[in-house]
Amino acid sequence: MKILRIISFGFPGGGAETGVMEIDKILRKKGNIVKVISSDAHPEEKHFSDYEFKAINPNNPFKIFFHILNISAYLTIRKVLKEYKPDVVHLDTMGEVSPLVLLLFKNTPTLMTIHGPEFFIPSMLIWGLGEENFKNGRIDKKNLNLSGKINYFYFRFVQGTVYKYVLKKVNLFVVNSLYMKNLISTQLKPNLLIYNGIKLLKYNKIKYSHNLLYVGRIEEYKGIQYAIKAMPQVVKKYPDTIFSIVGEGNYMPNLKSLVNSLNLQNNVRFLGWIDHEKIDSYYDKSSIFIMPSIWPEAFGKTGVEAMSKGRPVIASKVGGIPEWLEDSKTGFLVNPKSSNEIAEGVIKLFGDKKLLFTFGEYARARAEFFSVEKYADNLIKVYINLKKSSFLK
Repeated sequence: MKILRIISFGFPGGGAETGVMEIDKILRKKGNIVKVISSDAHPEEKHFSDYEFKAINPNNPFKIFFHILNISAYLTIRKVLKEYKPDVVHLDTMGEVSPLVLLLFKNTPTLMTIHGPEFFIPSMLIWGLGEENFKNGRIDKKNLNLSGKINYFYFRFVQGTVYKYVLKKVNLFVVNSLYMKNLISTQLKPNLLIYNGIKLLKYNKIKYSHNLLYVGRIEEYKGIQYAIKAMPQVVKKYPDTIFSIVGEGNYMPNLKSLVNSLNLQNNVRFLGWIDHEKIDSYYDKSSIFIMPSIWPEAFGKTGVEAMSKGRPVIASKVGGIPEWLEDSKTGFLVNPKSSNEIAEGVIKLFGDKKLLFTFGEYARARAEFFSVEKYADNLIKVYINLKKSSFLK
């Protein structure tokens, strides 16, 4: 089968991109021909895409028009469709692609994965806006500043109106959690739940230590500040605790300031961005993975990745997280913004090695349900059905 994948960025900068890389490897091994189209953004990175179009220039004063129609994306994709003649088109992220490009797919079976947060889904728009759109950086619709209100209006009523029309060209929407399926059920149809797939990491039994780990974007909505605020309680009981934070993002200065104010410089380490292929050693050194998101994670792949290493996860009870994290079995579910509950979970596991190790073993077993191989197999079935037109409108 000839498959065309389309995504905004062609380098492993996030979960969507690494997912495309891992899934496509399996699709090719199973005899499929897969081609990927992406923007040429971040040329300093190693790209995995086969074709590229020009990324939207963020400094272009007319960029809002390109976010509706990226001419380079339109022309590139039109050419590839004509020459490659795919059996199915799979859309992943649309930011650099632009909505009017969807008009090209009227004669080709097309599906779109909803990763979250997408600007064209009204209930998720507020989480897609940058912190600069909010007063004091606090993400809340009531807290939008002037530029935030303008951006919200543009994405909700201008670009959103365009999307409302062109999304009708998509034959099937794939979601990665029941939470997401329920969220979009009245907005995007038909939709199908296929739980996210992750590349299972090599299982290593926990080498007991007082080491905690977070991996992901450094943004306010990821809730890392609440995990840091939990550290004084943990450190009081276990002074040698080290909380390693892997990732980059706009909220880093705020977190460093918080660490200084709490006098946690010896207990919290900011490691910056680490290549995904080198992340194993950091999981190996940790005993517990922390995922304190305050926004409704569509799924939360890094948490499942940590479980595949055999690490218990303490995570917020939001979005799709409760669908893979079994409370008091593979970790603990805590209320968002509850530093006290995070601290209690860490202290309980640090204080009971047997429980810590048992949780780790259960975590690995649970993670195997979400393997990328299973995801790819399910995706192939969907491609076949699309090609047979069973999902076509």
